[in-house]
Amino acid sequence: MGSGAVALGMAARKQVAAARLELDAAKSSMLAATKNVDEARMHVEAMEDRFVTCIEEATKLMEAVVASPETLRHLAELVSAQLAFHKECAALLGDLAPELDEILTTQEALYRAN
Repeated sequence: MGSGAVALGMAARKQVAAARLELDAAKSSMLAATKNVDEARMHVEAMEDRFVTCIEEATKLMEAVVASPETLRHLAELVSAQLAFHKECAALLGDLAPELDEILTTQEALYRAN
C-alpha cells in the first residue's frame, strides 16, 4: 500500500467528481425535457446509480490508504524532512539578520553623511 494506492484513491475522487457532473447534467436535461420524460428520468436514475457506485469505490480505496501504516510512515517522514528544512532555514536567517542589520546601519550612516 504505497503511492500507487494513493494514486488510485485520487483517480477515484476524480471519477466521483465526473459522475456528479454527469448526474447534474442528467437532472438538468430531465427538467428541461418536454418529450421522452420517462427516458430522461431513467437516465437520471442510471447516473444516480453510477454516482453511488463511484462514491462507494472511492471510499473503499481511501479507507485502505488511511488504514495502512505505510501512509502514516510517509507522512511522518515528510513532517520530519519539513522540520529539518525549516530548522536549517531558521538558522540561516538567524545568521543573516545581524549581518543585514550591520549593512543597514552602515548604509544609513553613509546616506546621512551625504
